Amino acid sequence: MRKAIVNHLFFILICFLVWYKGITGPDLIWNMFLALVAYEFSLLAVYTKSKWLVVFPTLAWLAFFPNTFYMLTDIFHMGFVQGGYQANDIVTRFIPFILSILFGVLCGVESWHLIVQRFRLSWPYVYAIVPVLAFVSSFAISIGRFERFNSWDLVRYPLAVVRVLLDTISWQRLPFILGFTLLQILCLLFLENSSKK
Repeated sequence: MRKAIVNHLFFILICFLVWYKGITGPDLIWNMFLALVAYEFSLLAVYTKSKWLVVFPTLAWLAFFPNTFYMLTDIFHMGFVQGGYQANDIVTRFIPFILSILFGVLCGVESWHLIVQRFRLSWPYVYAIVPVLAFVSSFAISIGRFERFNSWDLVRYPLAVVRVLLDTISWQRLPFILGFTLLQILCLLFLENSSKK
């Protein structure tokens, strides 16, 4: 519970920094909020004791999980660093940007740790599930980045999402999907032991 409180305090602090510096382009606050929603659903799964009712927050977590690593795509909008990073204004804009991206990624990692904890997954299951989770999440990130679909579109326009998902399977999109798959596997497995200390 202490970590959850700290997480929410960081969310508020980073939102303030982004607002104060007037950072626009990618809506960092909204993207962080969506990453936080994934974390909230994983918390809900932990506190749901019924083995039947836990299915609902777990599926909701799965739907919102891609939003966490999606934050990495906001790096594409950091054109302001091209002129160097010596200027104070550039540094102060750079820090909120990086903080927001790390916040999203760490929400993803911590939410996965909570799901592992809730279902008491042993390491063989973890190592089997992570690549599948990362690959499916990367498809969703690809759809969000290029087709601009969101998590709630799974409910609003399920057939459209499925159609776009099938269209996404192409050689041109494969490097992006595989790259994000590797990024997620690296983070989820490399940081896996830290959650047990």
